[in-house]
Amino acid sequence: MSLFYTTIPLLDNASFLFLVCELGEIYYVTYVFGPRLPAHGRCISTKGELQRLNERKTQLSAYVIEVCPDCGWNHLVRIAPLGGK
Repeated sequence: MSLFYTTIPLLDNASFLFLVCELGEIYYVTYVFGPRLPAHGRCISTKGELQRLNERKTQLSAYVIEVCPDCGWNHLVRIAPLGGK
């Protein structure tokens, strides 16, 4: 599965110089998994979408991935709980 079709940085709108391939910058991409979401997860494209998912009563998990769109490198940064309120 290719992770670099969405490269919207959702952490601080910050991107960082990527030193592995030295071609460009890395971006943070967030995928959310849980009940009533697609099996492949939902790629979050706005902060509002993430906030709406966080208001759900069911427990979800957000996976934050570092992605280099130039070479396709990706790395799991963290997993955070969402929802469950």
